[in-house]
Amino acid sequence: PALANGSQPDLILVEEDANGVVHQMQAFNTETAEQLNLWLSGFESQLHQMSDVNYDFFVHALMMIYAEKV
Repeated sequence: PALANGSQPDLILVEEDANGVVHQMQAFNTETAEQLNLWLSGFESQLHQMSDVNYDFFVHALMMIYAEKV
């Protein structure tokens, strides 16, 4: 989903610059990234043995599963 559509307001920062112009900026949720890295560490041995194509496919599938669980 597009972040500007209001579906995830915690990922949008609104800041005003020195000229008074308001800008929307994308925030990065480091806690979620840390949780994802911890979850992925359980698949480390499988990931090390894969070819590039298999790795990309497997990680994509894991991201879909992770998104459903979270």
